[in-house]
Amino acid sequence: MITKLVLILVANSFILFPAHGFQAQQQALTADSTDETAKGNTASDEFNNDLSIDLVEQDYDLWASEVKSEFPDLTDRAAIYRRALNQFPKHRKLQADYVTVLTWNSQFSDALSYYSSQLLNQQLPHYALNAVAISARETGNYALSKKLYLQILEDDPQYYDAILGLSAVAIRENNFVQAEAYIQKVFAVEPENEEGLSLLAFLYNQQNNKTLEKVSVYDKMLELAQDDQEITRLKTLNLLELGLIAPAKQAMESSPELYLTEDWIKLRAAQNTKSIRRIANDGRSLENEELVNKAFHNNDEYLNLLQASDSSTDKQLAYAYADRVLLLNALTRHKEVISLAQQQNHLVPQMPDHGVLSIAESYLAEQEPDNALDVIDKGFNNNQIAASNKDALQLAYYAALDIGALVTAEEYLQTLISQSPAWLYSADKQIRKPNPDYQTVALMQAMHKAYTNDLEGAEDALQKLLAVAPNNNEYRYNLANVLRWRGFIARSNEQLDIIKATDPDYLPHHISRAYNLIAYRQFHEANQLIEQLPEKEINNSVKRLIEDYDVATDATFYASTSGGNSSGSQFSSNDRNFELAAYSQLFNDHWRLLAKSQNNQSSFFGEKENILTIGVGAQYLSKNFISEFELFKVGELNSAELASRIEYFHDDYFSFNAGYQSFNKQTPVRAFYSGVSADLKSLGATYRHSEKQSYSVSWQQSNFSDGNKRQTFSISGSQKLYQSFNHRFTLSQYLYLEENSEDSERLYFNPESALGFSLAANYQQQLYKYSDISLWHGISLEMGIYEQTNFGSGEIWTARYLHQWQLSKRSFLNYSIGYKQRIYDGQTESGPDYNLSYGVTF
Repeated sequence: MITKLVLILVANSFILFPAHGFQAQQQALTADSTDETAKGNTASDEFNNDLSIDLVEQDYDLWASEVKSEFPDLTDRAAIYRRALNQFPKHRKLQADYVTVLTWNSQFSDALSYYSSQLLNQQLPHYALNAVAISARETGNYALSKKLYLQILEDDPQYYDAILGLSAVAIRENNFVQAEAYIQKVFAVEPENEEGLSLLAFLYNQQNNKTLEKVSVYDKMLELAQDDQEITRLKTLNLLELGLIAPAKQAMESSPELYLTEDWIKLRAAQNTKSIRRIANDGRSLENEELVNKAFHNNDEYLNLLQASDSSTDKQLAYAYADRVLLLNALTRHKEVISLAQQQNHLVPQMPDHGVLSIAESYLAEQEPDNALDVIDKGFNNNQIAASNKDALQLAYYAALDIGALVTAEEYLQTLISQSPAWLYSADKQIRKPNPDYQTVALMQAMHKAYTNDLEGAEDALQKLLAVAPNNNEYRYNLANVLRWRGFIARSNEQLDIIKATDPDYLPHHISRAYNLIAYRQFHEANQLIEQLPEKEINNSVKRLIEDYDVATDATFYASTSGGNSSGSQFSSNDRNFELAAYSQLFNDHWRLLAKSQNNQSSFFGEKENILTIGVGAQYLSKNFISEFELFKVGELNSAELASRIEYFHDDYFSFNAGYQSFNKQTPVRAFYSGVSADLKSLGATYRHSEKQSYSVSWQQSNFSDGNKRQTFSISGSQKLYQSFNHRFTLSQYLYLEENSEDSERLYFNPESALGFSLAANYQQQLYKYSDISLWHGISLEMGIYEQTNFGSGEIWTARYLHQWQLSKRSFLNYSIGYKQRIYDGQTESGPDYNLSYGVTF
């Protein structure tokens, strides 16, 4: 089947080679002109044997007709003409036909060379001039080509091939308006000129906005040749270009014999692209099982056809697999995306940007930020992703943050900032308009402060953005999040109420509202809201919300131990403390069951003794209260003991607590083993100014069974003086006052009164960051004075080195080792101590 739509126009008036316009030209341009010398020699031999060269002079037209009939191959025919020219070098018709044959045989340079050396300024027939014009055009000599075409038209203004030739030159020079004007000039005289229609179809094919016009041209061509299968095929392919997939599919399936494998690949590619883009770009389609299944089916058909075709390339396969991972990523089936990317690893370097970004996004969602960053960096290096691709830069920024590579993250952020100025200016700088991308980058700048632990700075930056764009709900939503991270839930809800009034269906607003309900321990309301959210199974933000809700409501287990090995006194030299606590999963939206065990050990006078308590109880959670009730048994006692604690949250700033233990779990082991026990009553209040400052006061009273009554009063404060992505520095103060009603002549430490004051500085640095996993290490230094009635005062201090592991969203591990000095009845006790704690949510 001969294709009519090709890159250039050719003539058809040459008597020795009756061409058919574009058909002939396509044949000429695709002809194999290799091994011309060998073929020419064979042709010359046959010429000598079978044809009389004398016939050239006697009856040239008969000789030329016999040569054409005997030697259809153009290379052979050119050799015949060269041999004849050796005998008749000035034979004008022979020369004209020779230069024309060279052109038809795609020997454009040879044709031009012969014309320049032998035929320049000679009177040539139109077909020969037309052939030379074609050779000039195909060698890029557009000026000569146009000159020759105009020369023909001076003699014959209705010579269509020359007019259409000028149009072909104009197409080559991208002068589409001029090209169409030449074609319309032909149509003015001959409206159904087939060559003009073919050229016009090709002209429209070069312009993205002319697809519909091209269909009209094909319809006109089919009117002239209804049985022309090639035009029917081209029209169908053009329907695909228009996105009219259904009629194209119907046409192809009704006459499959007309279409090539490449055509079926185009159809499957169009079906695949349309169905997958619909799923990826329309959140509502993600929940339509029929549309999702159709997208997978179309992608399977496309992939199967490519894999079965010998003509398909790795690049085509890479694009098909890129659509596959785009679909899977849109459905948040991230593990499948990663698995497919690993299986087709050799194709990933050829994928388009949407495939690369889908793989990176899935790695990030599956908490593999290093792999996400690696995929994006390779995409940039392989030119799969444009250096200005904002989605890629944003993904790279978040991936770098997730692995703790702050410098790299800020480099990506700065690139985004440089590409997105607030204003776009005209070339002369006289006109400007707002840059639609600026808001996104401005928001990232503000939130970068939050991600690097400058929550106060993030709030200020977001407030400034809202002052300029008060209706921007994305700014307001992020402000609500920052306020929640700062602990200001009520203020966060105020922002969400504004969003609800303007856009009640805004999904991020509902997600943030659910987080606020969780922060306020309103689990019933949070669960109801989550159940109502759309796209629960396929939206990454909603899935993270559900995961965080589960972390807040699932069963938990805690274990801790502390102790020391001091010397210098008998009061706390070898104490060891062990605690275990388990809480059930939340039930009835408020209640947890709990089980606790505590073992306090002490060595004194050569003996090692302990107090073991084991208890069960319940915890009640609500917006305003956290209450715990526990019944426990003390190892050496037969009675059941009671412990209760309640904390009341007045607002985001003030909270109050009260507690009671019928047996004080902190009763000194020495007192217990001398037959003394005690209860505990406590009251306290906390003012939390912000995430950086908090202050507390507490009062405790214990009644010992030996008649002693103890009261303690304390005030503490904490201020984060500096906090960044990798560093934080905190200063804290502690004032302690104790009074006992009985004298100090007891086995346990019992000062008549005591006053202590200390200052502590804590510096921590992040050593490791990988998604939800992090490691901080730090040093804590505490200095203070302790004064005891009748025993004077002295210095107390502690130095401690610590590690804090966040093992995942659901578990942590903290430990420290230090050295401390304390004073008991004038005796200085000092030595090493340690702390270890672990917690996990199941």
